[in-house]
Amino acid sequence: EVALNQAFAGRMHILNEMNKVISRAQVVAPDVGNSTVGAGAFLAELRASWGEPDWFLAGTSMEKRGEIPARFSSSDYLIIYGNIAQHAATPDFFIDYALAGVPLFEGGIDLGMQTVPDLRSSFELVDRYSSPRLPFLRHAKVEYGGRVGIELVANGDLGPGRSIICEVPLLVFARLAGRYLGRPPHEAVIELRHSPKGYRDRYSNAAGCEVRYQAERDAITLPEELCRRQSMTFDADLWRTACYRCEEEAQQKHSDGFLLTLRSQAARCLAENGRPPRLNELAKQGNISSRTLLRRLRSQNETYQAITDALLRTRCVELLSQLPSIVTGK
Repeated sequence: EVALNQAFAGRMHILNEMNKVISRAQVVAPDVGNSTVGAGAFLAELRASWGEPDWFLAGTSMEKRGEIPARFSSSDYLIIYGNIAQHAATPDFFIDYALAGVPLFEGGIDLGMQTVPDLRSSFELVDRYSSPRLPFLRHAKVEYGGRVGIELVANGDLGPGRSIICEVPLLVFARLAGRYLGRPPHEAVIELRHSPKGYRDRYSNAAGCEVRYQAERDAITLPEELCRRQSMTFDADLWRTACYRCEEEAQQKHSDGFLLTLRSQAARCLAENGRPPRLNELAKQGNISSRTLLRRLRSQNETYQAITDALLRTRCVELLSQLPSIVTGK
């Protein structure tokens, strides 16, 4: 009875403290990264369409749960695509999506790719603003031998799923080039590092151009003269709007990165010291002054108090979940 009373008193104390925090705290939206936005929903639908085979999630952190969350780790993403490449009866499923015109990007950059003045501008747009949903793959504009294009630069080993991961964006670029030109982009060349797959003919037909395997790079290029020809889908007003949106979204992503780092540093201090960091401590970790930190927070419509309150609120919930149950007496 004494133990239960003590547990109850402790539980009530934490509840009171949590209510104080919640009552004065601003609502802080979770920091959701853009690297895997939409990937979970897409892969869950793909898995369901194939009858949810056991091999689909094999080796991932989701294997036991059997469910794909909206956002998950890059390593799990690579494992899933490796499983698809090795076990799927139709590993060329992505060709149907490309033929249907499913966009590779989102937001301002997607609008820009639809209304771009010419091919060169599309490559420059992707090189400058593309923040791929996949952090292990970067799009870089390349120029060599009188040709211009986009090269995929991998940040590490892509594993068995490399073929699909690289073939998808290059096919989409080829389809976009055909849209800009109003005809198949016969002058384009797709280069892929890996060996050809069983669907090589279908892939080449969908791209409408030459595909070279076991090449030195993963890229698509076209003659420079052709890349300067005005796109048939060019819309000056929408193109200006797309450029503005890309700039705004790039600034927002930079701001989100600042807040994400700040919250991570604050959470680490709470875990190590049992209390949120003081303002000057948080500023010192970022190698800036307290005044500069406050100014940057204000520019993001955020406050030091809101960040620490969110941490305390989360910690309160964790402590409550660890307390003995009053009902069961365990």
